[in-house]
Amino acid sequence: QELGHRSAVAHQLECIAYIAISKGEFGRAARLLGTADKTRQSLNALSETPQEIAELAQAMDQLSEAMGEEERDRAMAEGRLMELDSAKAGLCEHAG
Repeated sequence: QELGHRSAVAHQLECIAYIAISKGEFGRAARLLGTADKTRQSLNALSETPQEIAELAQAMDQLSEAMGEEERDRAMAEGRLMELDSAKAGLCEHAG
């Protein structure tokens, strides 16, 4: 992030969200995807590769199935309110 690669940070948040989904941590995953989406939108750096687009679509479907669309969207909205530093701090706390 300090080197100006914020879209790479957004991609890493997405990858961690996919791991959270596999662990059943759906709310956490949705918040991370919200933060990643906000970051990508602010940089105008949306995913363009078919694989990344498919992975995100699959994650959104999994979250909808697990949480319902309304709860998923609420958790993602919470994530959109987070700054990158807050999201990264939450990752470190969760890992510890």
